[in-house]
Amino acid sequence: MTHIEPHPLKTIMDRASKLVKNQRDQQTLLFDIMNSKVNLAALADLPDADFLHDVNGIMQHMDRQTETLDDCFIPRAGISEHGAKIITHTP
Repeated sequence: MTHIEPHPLKTIMDRASKLVKNQRDQQTLLFDIMNSKVNLAALADLPDADFLHDVNGIMQHMDRQTETLDDCFIPRAGISEHGAKIITHTP
């Protein structure tokens, strides 16, 4: 039998439901993640501290009117406008 890895977004949502306190509803969190310009696979694989930094920061800094992150927040699993990784994780 072949093992199929879950989609990174499912992994992110499952981890967030277990680790993130005071999270908004799942739909809002999904919207925030999908509009935050992060590398989903990188975010899914981050260590817990970096994962929490990104997810909490995304939820706190997402401007849902413009669908962008405000206050110069940069997720550690973020990607630049040109598609390059910004930061993978802290040591």
